[in-house]
Amino acid sequence: MSKIKRWNAVGLQGPVINGGYVAYEYYAALKDDCARLAAESAAYESFFDSMIEVAWDGDSIDGGDIEQIALSCGLIHEESYSEEKHGELNEHGTLSDVDVIYVKTKQPATDAYFAEIRAVAVEDAADELETKIKQDGNSIVRATVETVVQYLRLILSKDIRAAAKGEGVSHE
Repeated sequence: MSKIKRWNAVGLQGPVINGGYVAYEYYAALKDDCARLAAESAAYESFFDSMIEVAWDGDSIDGGDIEQIALSCGLIHEESYSEEKHGELNEHGTLSDVDVIYVKTKQPATDAYFAEIRAVAVEDAADELETKIKQDGNSIVRATVETVVQYLRLILSKDIRAAAKGEGVSHE
Protein backbone atom coordinates (compact mmCIF):
# COMPACT_ATOMS: atom_id res chain seq x y z
CA MET A 1 0.00 0.00 0.00
CA SER A 2 2.82 2.43 0.78
CA LYS A 3 4.78 2.24 -2.46
CA ILE A 4 2.12 2.30 -5.17
CA LYS A 5 3.52 3.48 -8.48
CA ARG A 6 1.43 6.06 -10.32
CA TRP A 7 1.59 7.14 -13.94
CA ASN A 8 0.36 10.04 -16.04
CA ALA A 9 -1.72 9.27 -19.12
CA VAL A 10 0.73 10.87 -21.54
CA GLY A 11 2.72 7.95 -22.88
CA LEU A 12 2.73 6.24 -19.47
CA GLN A 13 6.41 7.14 -19.19
CA GLY A 14 7.51 5.79 -15.85
CA PRO A 15 6.11 6.43 -12.40
CA VAL A 16 5.40 9.97 -11.22
CA ILE A 17 4.54 11.28 -7.77
CA ASN A 18 1.00 12.47 -8.43
CA GLY A 19 0.02 10.55 -11.54
CA GLY A 20 -3.63 9.84 -12.16
CA TYR A 21 -3.27 6.14 -13.02
CA VAL A 22 -2.09 3.02 -11.23
CA ALA A 23 -1.14 -0.40 -12.60
CA TYR A 24 -3.91 -3.00 -12.47
CA GLU A 25 -2.19 -5.16 -9.83
CA TYR A 26 -2.01 -2.17 -7.46
CA TYR A 27 -5.62 -1.28 -8.17
CA ALA A 28 -6.76 -4.86 -7.57
CA ALA A 29 -4.82 -5.05 -4.29
CA LEU A 30 -6.28 -1.73 -3.12
CA LYS A 31 -9.77 -2.86 -4.10
CA ASP A 32 -9.34 -6.06 -2.06
CA ASP A 33 -8.00 -4.07 0.91
CA CYS A 34 -10.99 -1.73 0.73
CA ALA A 35 -13.43 -4.65 0.59
CA ARG A 36 -11.86 -6.22 3.71
CA LEU A 37 -11.92 -2.87 5.53
CA ALA A 38 -15.56 -2.30 4.56
CA ALA A 39 -16.55 -5.74 5.85
CA GLU A 40 -14.87 -5.11 9.20
CA SER A 41 -16.37 -1.63 9.39
CA ALA A 42 -19.86 -3.00 8.69
CA ALA A 43 -19.78 -4.98 11.95
CA TYR A 44 -19.10 -1.81 13.95
CA GLU A 45 -21.75 0.11 12.03
CA SER A 46 -24.32 -2.59 12.74
CA PHE A 47 -23.46 -2.54 16.45
CA PHE A 48 -23.59 1.26 16.55
CA ASP A 49 -26.95 1.29 14.76
CA SER A 50 -28.35 -1.16 17.33
CA MET A 51 -27.14 0.97 20.23
CA ILE A 52 -28.58 4.15 18.68
CA GLU A 53 -31.89 2.43 18.06
CA VAL A 54 -32.10 1.48 21.75
CA ALA A 55 -31.37 5.07 22.76
CA TRP A 56 -33.85 6.57 20.29
CA ASP A 57 -36.56 4.19 21.47
CA GLY A 58 -35.91 5.29 25.04
CA ASP A 59 -35.09 1.71 26.04
CA SER A 60 -32.38 0.57 28.37
CA ILE A 61 -30.25 -2.52 28.09
CA ASP A 62 -27.81 -4.27 30.37
CA GLY A 63 -24.37 -5.73 29.78
CA GLY A 64 -25.77 -9.11 28.78
CA ASP A 65 -27.90 -7.50 26.06
CA ILE A 66 -24.92 -5.54 24.80
CA GLU A 67 -22.84 -8.73 24.68
CA GLN A 68 -25.53 -10.46 22.63
CA ILE A 69 -25.72 -7.58 20.15
CA ALA A 70 -21.91 -7.50 19.84
CA LEU A 71 -21.95 -11.28 19.35
CA SER A 72 -24.61 -11.06 16.62
CA CYS A 73 -22.60 -8.30 14.88
CA GLY A 74 -19.42 -10.41 14.95
CA LEU A 75 -17.47 -8.02 17.16
CA ILE A 76 -16.95 -10.69 19.80
CA HIS A 77 -17.08 -14.47 19.75
CA GLU A 78 -17.33 -17.25 22.29
CA GLU A 79 -14.37 -19.40 23.28
CA SER A 80 -13.98 -22.13 25.86
CA TYR A 81 -11.85 -20.83 28.71
CA SER A 82 -8.28 -22.10 28.69
CA GLU A 83 -5.85 -21.25 31.50
CA GLU A 84 -2.98 -21.21 29.02
CA LYS A 85 -4.69 -18.84 26.56
CA HIS A 86 -6.90 -16.73 28.86
CA GLY A 87 -5.17 -16.94 32.24
CA GLU A 88 -4.85 -13.16 32.59
CA LEU A 89 -8.67 -12.92 32.58
CA ASN A 90 -8.98 -15.11 35.65
CA GLU A 91 -7.80 -12.63 38.27
CA HIS A 92 -10.41 -13.81 40.81
CA GLY A 93 -9.80 -17.53 40.13
CA THR A 94 -13.44 -18.20 39.26
CA LEU A 95 -13.03 -19.45 35.68
CA SER A 96 -12.46 -23.08 34.72
CA ASP A 97 -12.16 -25.12 31.51
CA VAL A 98 -15.95 -25.62 31.37
CA ASP A 99 -16.64 -21.88 31.17
CA VAL A 100 -17.35 -20.01 27.95
CA ILE A 101 -15.95 -16.50 27.64
CA TYR A 102 -16.43 -13.70 25.14
CA VAL A 103 -13.34 -12.58 23.22
CA LYS A 104 -13.01 -9.55 20.95
CA THR A 105 -12.83 -10.61 17.31
CA LYS A 106 -9.62 -9.58 15.58
CA GLN A 107 -9.83 -7.03 12.78
CA PRO A 108 -6.83 -8.00 10.60
CA ALA A 109 -7.56 -5.64 7.68
CA THR A 110 -8.03 -2.66 9.99
CA ASP A 111 -4.94 -3.57 12.03
CA ALA A 112 -2.85 -3.95 8.85
CA TYR A 113 -4.16 -0.65 7.46
CA PHE A 114 -3.22 1.33 10.55
CA ALA A 115 0.11 -0.49 10.86
CA GLU A 116 0.92 0.54 7.30
CA ILE A 117 0.06 4.15 8.12
CA ARG A 118 2.37 4.03 11.16
CA ALA A 119 5.16 2.36 9.17
CA VAL A 120 4.92 4.95 6.39
CA ALA A 121 5.03 7.72 9.01
CA VAL A 122 8.22 6.19 10.44
CA GLU A 123 9.74 5.98 6.96
CA ASP A 124 8.75 9.59 6.27
CA ALA A 125 10.41 10.64 9.53
CA ALA A 126 13.55 8.77 8.50
CA ASP A 127 13.52 10.53 5.12
CA GLU A 128 13.13 13.91 6.83
CA LEU A 129 16.00 13.19 9.23
CA GLU A 130 18.15 12.03 6.35
CA THR A 131 17.50 15.30 4.51
CA LYS A 132 18.41 17.27 7.64
CA ILE A 133 21.72 15.44 8.18
CA LYS A 134 22.78 16.14 4.61
CA GLN A 135 22.43 19.84 5.46
CA ASP A 136 24.36 19.63 8.75
CA GLY A 137 28.15 19.80 8.56
CA ASN A 138 28.79 18.38 12.06
CA SER A 139 30.10 14.81 11.63
CA ILE A 140 29.14 13.71 15.16
CA VAL A 141 25.55 14.88 14.70
CA ARG A 142 25.49 13.33 11.23
CA ALA A 143 26.70 9.94 12.50
CA THR A 144 24.19 9.95 15.36
CA VAL A 145 21.26 10.88 13.15
CA GLU A 146 22.31 8.35 10.50
CA THR A 147 22.14 5.64 13.18
CA VAL A 148 18.64 6.78 14.17
CA VAL A 149 17.57 6.78 10.52
CA GLN A 150 18.86 3.23 10.06
CA TYR A 151 17.01 2.12 13.17
CA LEU A 152 13.78 3.70 11.96
CA ARG A 153 14.04 2.15 8.52
CA LEU A 154 15.42 -1.27 9.27
CA ILE A 155 13.75 -2.14 12.53
CA LEU A 156 10.83 0.02 13.56
CA SER A 157 8.82 0.17 10.32
CA LYS A 158 9.48 -3.56 9.75
CA ASP A 159 8.31 -4.37 13.31
CA ILE A 160 5.11 -2.37 12.90
CA ARG A 161 4.18 -4.29 9.75
CA ALA A 162 5.15 -7.67 11.26
CA ALA A 163 3.09 -7.03 14.39
CA ALA A 164 0.03 -6.23 12.30
CA LYS A 165 0.42 -9.57 10.51
CA GLY A 166 0.74 -11.36 13.86
CA GLU A 167 4.34 -12.29 13.12
CA GLY A 168 6.99 -12.38 15.76
CA VAL A 169 9.50 -9.60 15.87
CA SER A 170 13.22 -10.25 16.03
CA HIS A 171 16.15 -7.85 16.05
CA GLU A 172 18.93 -9.92 14.53
